[in-house]
Amino acid sequence: MIPEIRISYIYHQKSDFLIMKKLVESIPHQKFQLSGIDSFEDFESHISEQNYHLFFVDFNLGENLEIDLVQKLRELLVKAPVILLQEKGSTYTNQEALKLDVSDFLIKETFGKEDLELKIKYALRDSQSKNSLKNEVDIFSSIFEKAADPFI
Repeated sequence: MIPEIRISYIYHQKSDFLIMKKLVESIPHQKFQLSGIDSFEDFESHISEQNYHLFFVDFNLGENLEIDLVQKLRELLVKAPVILLQEKGSTYTNQEALKLDVSDFLIKETFGKEDLELKIKYALRDSQSKNSLKNEVDIFSSIFEKAADPFI
């Protein structure tokens, strides 16, 4: 596992960030660095300065801003997994978020440190697997493109 997992949380309310910080700090056997971002302007400058392992994006930012943020991450070629946080009772699953390769969703009012720990662990594991697979595909594609004779 990574010695210190750097997480960025793009949040709607300061209280959401403080709750997340307390939960993250209560996870045993792993060190975390949680940074909070509360505006799109801060988001753009913050992302260019940091190298995060994981992003939490509040699904309640309004007017599809959360989708814009995830899309911006992908445009910047950020490969880190993204977990969207939704409010309880929300049955709306945003297909755009899934198309942008959002790793998972969490219901803000119902998850605890165990759920959070598992979501983080699995999101990082899945991201690492995807990146490894993509690297291997790139290697094999390069071999086939450089081959003088076609493979049969």
